Amino acid sequence: MKKVIIAGSSRKDGDTEKLVNQLADLSGWDVIDLNDYQFGYYDYEHLNRDDDYLG
Repeated sequence: MKKVIIAGSSRKDGDTEKLVNQLADLSGWDVIDLNDYQFGYYDYEHLNRDDDYLG
């Protein structure tokens, strides 16, 4: 089973990022940073269909 860290902090250079990087270095786990993706709000008219949400 592959393990990952999902980071969702709004600041890319904050303390959470430092902690996540330290944990990733120690564990070898991959990091998924939600700031690297564009997710739109839920839209009943589907005007945000070009964001990174694959659902």
